Amino acid sequence: MRWVLLGCLGFLLAAGCSEDNPANVDQGPPDYLPNTSPENLIANLAMAWEAMDAEGYAALLYGGEQPATDGDYYAPFKFHFEEGGDPGLPAFWVKSREEACAERLLGGLPGDDGIPGIASISMELDPIGAWDAMGGDEIAGDPFPATARWCLHTVSMLMPLEESWGETTSKLAVSGRFLFQCVPVDVEGTTEWRLWKWWDETDRMGRETPGDTEVASLSRIKAFFAPPPPAYLPNDSPDHLMANLVLAWEALDPLGYAALLYDGSEAATDGEHYLPFRFYFDQTDFPYLPVSWPCADELACMETLLGEEPGAGIPGLRAVNLDLLGSGAWQAVVGGQVEGDPCPEAALWRVFSTDLLFMLKAPYGGGIGGFHIQDQLIVHCLPVQAGGGTEWRLWKWRDVHADKAGPSWPALSEEPCLGSIKALYGP
Repeated sequence: MRWVLLGCLGFLLAAGCSEDNPANVDQGPPDYLPNTSPENLIANLAMAWEAMDAEGYAALLYGGEQPATDGDYYAPFKFHFEEGGDPGLPAFWVKSREEACAERLLGGLPGDDGIPGIASISMELDPIGAWDAMGGDEIAGDPFPATARWCLHTVSMLMPLEESWGETTSKLAVSGRFLFQCVPVDVEGTTEWRLWKWWDETDRMGRETPGDTEVASLSRIKAFFAPPPPAYLPNDSPDHLMANLVLAWEALDPLGYAALLYDGSEAATDGEHYLPFRFYFDQTDFPYLPVSWPCADELACMETLLGEEPGAGIPGLRAVNLDLLGSGAWQAVVGGQVEGDPCPEAALWRVFSTDLLFMLKAPYGGGIGGFHIQDQLIVHCLPVQAGGGTEWRLWKWRDVHADKAGPSWPALSEEPCLGSIKALYGP
């Protein structure tokens, strides 16, 4: 995929966008400024990109692993893609995907669609006005501390490539505006700033550009260097469906997980539509949990849980390890109903034992760094018509608490179960 020259960009060869630095010369990390102000933070961002220092750049991002100076945890860094651009681009991605992209882009590795690696980067950022407080209570659904600050910047970037791309392209260029939002955190008694959100607000003013330079938004360029998704299997069997569930959870991929759930929009192989996915809690040891919640609540929970965002007074996840061990074979549903809901005759169910480890971004509740859960899952799947063939979707999931887990749940006598963890990150 090649993009059309966008009529959106300002003067490309502004001061600081030269090609004097040779490519791939390891001169060590730059002399970064202390991150004691938003201005220093953004200066360090530009230095990290120009030095092609992915590790130095990652250190500037807020990951939710530490509270802000008000003592609360907030959603991790997000890069928000340009609005009105390629409809195939996501609205945003989180810190782990940003870091994986930076390792590829700043590491000089080739991207998708045959694009060569980037040889060097020149970046100039100029603030438009002063850093100011952010109004309201949340941005794009994410609460933020009252001490957070934002500032719009003009940008000029030039990225010579390792080799020509296509017949003429040897450079990529970006020119427009970026909106940065930052939060202060306490680091060993000192206030430091971290980048919380980066919005690509590319201008749309036509400018002439050199013939060997492709001009695009940074969103388009980042998409070429996006981290690859997990190697999902075709959902042509219940076994593949459950294997993909494990892949999605361990990859912290909420969109990949959402694609596995039956949302009621697809006809089953009998031509009928059925009620959407539902998750059922085990209230035996946890009477405060709901009986169940619908597909919309499951998706909202997973956007938070797998999206690395904090829950109710608890940090976000940094990793998930999930092992599933099936008990017996897949069996047909007897009676044509599950939990009182009709299902197709071809629906199947199976019991799985789980060994699930949630690892948190920061210690919680007196030093707890994660939760080890060994529950049982009763899952029901149904076949749907998709692309002229049959695919399987997860229809119902009941959690059965095995009472084997540790460490102890803060302020509760019970050990955690999957349902109690979900409730913390739920809507």
